[in-house]
Amino acid sequence: MKKVSILLKKITKKIFNNHVYVLGDSHIEIFDYMNSEYLSWKYKFDVISIGGATAQGMRNPKSKTNALEIFNTKIDSIKEKKSKLVFQLGEVDTGFVIWYRAKKYNESVEKQLNDSIFTYIEFLKNVKVKGFRHLYVLSAPLPTIEDGQDWGEIANARGEITASQKERTDLTLKYNQILELELNKININFISLDKHLLDTQTGLIKNNLKNIDINNHHLDIDKYAKIVLKEIKKCF
Repeated sequence: MKKVSILLKKITKKIFNNHVYVLGDSHIEIFDYMNSEYLSWKYKFDVISIGGATAQGMRNPKSKTNALEIFNTKIDSIKEKKSKLVFQLGEVDTGFVIWYRAKKYNESVEKQLNDSIFTYIEFLKNVKVKGFRHLYVLSAPLPTIEDGQDWGEIANARGEITASQKERTDLTLKYNQILELELNKININFISLDKHLLDTQTGLIKNNLKNIDINNHHLDIDKYAKIVLKEIKKCF
């Protein structure tokens, strides 16, 4: 019985060590894809993906997506504090919310940018307080919705934003840069994907990374998954 007990402990430990929790907006669905396509890789992802979730919403328990409550409920259910937690938010912020709120409240884009990052950082600090130490944050993906694009549900929803794709891209790059600096201050790992996504000639996302479905603002799932996996392997 003693040998069986030891074996069970080893198996349980292995499961915990190989289990990675991923929380974020709809872009993290690539981790579900990785679970099915990269069966030989040692890590398995437990994914909580909420479409439309924002960094700004991490201070609002009554947001439309209810993301804060859903994320906190999931985090509180994780008993093993040595677990790896990965977060990705910010695409909705830089592509829509920051611009919308700046116009609505007659404030600068810069202020709304800082507010979004501050809220994100405070949320992550609270996760650390709960005892988790292996935290990782993925950079927000670069925008794919082109200027004048008026087809597709997301493009229509964001249609009132007049910022060009170049302006939204520049804001996303700035967002990721500031986010990395702030995360370094509190010893949370930042995983930047910008160098893989940005076409330095156009200053926009690389064309070959766009989704084949023009109505889908997410990146090509297979190509994006390979980029994410490559960078994550360096950290885990």
